[in-house]
Amino acid sequence: MIEDHLAINKKSRESIFKAEKILVQRANIVITSSKSLKNKLENRYNISRISIVRNGFNGPILEIKQQQLKRNKHLTLAYIGTISHWFDTEVIKKSLKEIPELNYLLIGPFDAGERISDPRVNYMGTVNHNQLFNKIKNVDALIMPFQVNQIIESVDPVKLYEYINFNKDILSVEYDEIERFNSFVYFYKTYENYIAQLRELMQAKSVKYTDADRKEFLEKNSWLERVREVNSLLEK
Repeated sequence: MIEDHLAINKKSRESIFKAEKILVQRANIVITSSKSLKNKLENRYNISRISIVRNGFNGPILEIKQQQLKRNKHLTLAYIGTISHWFDTEVIKKSLKEIPELNYLLIGPFDAGERISDPRVNYMGTVNHNQLFNKIKNVDALIMPFQVNQIIESVDPVKLYEYINFNKDILSVEYDEIERFNSFVYFYKTYENYIAQLRELMQAKSVKYTDADRKEFLEKNSWLERVREVNSLLEK
């Protein structure tokens, strides 16, 4: 599988371009995890033998019963993952000013320069994967506030698969590659959209998707299914 290394490693673009070109020209099969990256490579190297095999879900599907939502006065949104330059700290800062009842729980490693100094932002740091649900089980929703750039546009985020397993409402920035998650995610494109979608999900009486939909999606998008897709390509 290939990532958009030219976008990630701008200081070494020339050497990466040469190496990547040789790699894709020699390869019998080239697999990307996103349509955006497939299109980039086809245009970049004038090749057409590229297949898409999405990322997937790994691990047990949690048995979590959905109940009628009872929102508290204080709202808590949680993010799980690395916090670096792609994390949209401005959306977080502005929303804290606009909604006094809003709190954030941020789980995962973070760059010191991206830290938000606000008592309503709780940085929990790295947590063992098997403890994640216990940490977020009482939050109101899970978020993915990324800055959309060339790197993000080519990503099929594993994070969304894992968020769905937690049976929580999800609020995420929107870009073409993840529109297929529309049945599970509240999408936004601007800060105003972010606030509007947040207010909408807070008025909802239940999670956007059903438990049956969640389990069906995770089963169809497991890494076992992805292995079968790769095996099928190899057989051809």
